[in-house]
Amino acid sequence: MVDLARDYGLTVAELVPHTGGFATDGWVVDGRWFVKVWQAGEKPEGLTQLGELRAQGLPVVEPLRTLQDEPFALSGTRAYAVFPYVEGRTADWGDWRAVARALRRVHEVSPAQVTLPPADVSEPHIRS
Repeated sequence: MVDLARDYGLTVAELVPHTGGFATDGWVVDGRWFVKVWQAGEKPEGLTQLGELRAQGLPVVEPLRTLQDEPFALSGTRAYAVFPYVEGRTADWGDWRAVARALRRVHEVSPAQVTLPPADVSEPHIRS
């Protein structure tokens, strides 16, 4: 990916597709970086909050900043972000305790310490 060199100053020896992700494409770069690529025209949201949560002591992976100090870059019409690669596995129902503990820690963070997005109840299932 030429864009990784242009936007992040990273050289790539190996680029491997990653099957995980939700409505995005993913790539593992040299076993060190995870590149998340959003669909054309979509912009990533919440990347700044990841750094804020990490600053509050939560074990959150935040994106690498671009050479222009942005949390993501554009490759044509697609936004992409680079994160440190953390090898793991897909969660299953047996992980509910760990998920609940993580959510509790997030909810214990003071709203004054994290930039929260505006509330949006425009989705029909949220309104009901």
